[in-house]
Amino acid sequence: MTEADSRAWNEILARFFWATGVRPGTRVWLAVTLGWYIPGLSFYEALREIRATVYPSGTMEASRTFNILRRAGVDYMVSSPTFVNYLTNVARERLGIDPASFGLKAMALGGEPGAGVPQIRQQIEETWQCKVYDAMGTADFAPILWTECEAQAGMHFIGQGFVIVEFIDPTTGQPVEPKEGMLAELAYTAIARECVPLIRFRIGDLVRIEGTDTCVCGRTGIRIRCVGRVDDMFIVRGVNVFPSAVADVIASFRPRVTGEFQIRLPPRGLPIEPPVPIVVECGPEPGDLHKLKKDIEEAIRAQLIFRANVLLVPYGELAPTGAMKRQVIVRSE
Repeated sequence: MTEADSRAWNEILARFFWATGVRPGTRVWLAVTLGWYIPGLSFYEALREIRATVYPSGTMEASRTFNILRRAGVDYMVSSPTFVNYLTNVARERLGIDPASFGLKAMALGGEPGAGVPQIRQQIEETWQCKVYDAMGTADFAPILWTECEAQAGMHFIGQGFVIVEFIDPTTGQPVEPKEGMLAELAYTAIARECVPLIRFRIGDLVRIEGTDTCVCGRTGIRIRCVGRVDDMFIVRGVNVFPSAVADVIASFRPRVTGEFQIRLPPRGLPIEPPVPIVVECGPEPGDLHKLKKDIEEAIRAQLIFRANVLLVPYGELAPTGAMKRQVIVRSE
């Protein structure tokens, strides 16, 4: 990256933080890996540009971080859904801390689908007692190119002047006119980048168009929701299945389950036959396991139109490890 490219990222990221409520003096908990420029240092630089107060935790041990943050007080957090789930478990299970006691007003989560999945968003908001904003981007163009506003009605494009976005039919590979309810793949063109400017680059993110009208926040343009990646989608007897949709169904059974799961698939290129094995982690008090298994399988069949074989595992077996993302698809060799 050149210095001009870095300034462009600062501008785009400042738009992201402003849209989600960060203002000069806002105390921001930067719960990302600071050893990487994306998203660590780039976020830090943008937050300093808008004069926010930044508390970067990086790889600091969680209990020490919690202790500092409880004394300092924070308003806002940036992280990923998987890492927030890890922090929730550490706070509750190891330290006996209620996550709501940190007093966060909002958090912005990206890096993977989750914050835009209704059941997952609701669970995080109820646990931390704050608003959760969805955001997404790509290292090839900018760490964040789409973000929700305070209306939480889909993500707005914020790369104007730096990046052109196109919507691609994932089947034909041809550009399409975005319409509400449509599924499309994103392609970007860099128009102001000096180092490795890419043209009409398909990044593999699959999105649903949430709206094309003016948002209640006053912003115009298209609003989207990320449903996953084109290469994560799998097909079961003609039915397209996205891991984010499976996550939404499983999360609806909290607290009988934790929400952690893995989909076990055959090697790429081989057909996927039902029932599809899905490992689901039980909550501390799951109740009747036979009924729970049956209930989840019936919900998947009714909502996602494919048969699953739900394999329940004890609480803690799929516990988050502290990684920024979780692996939900496991393919056999």
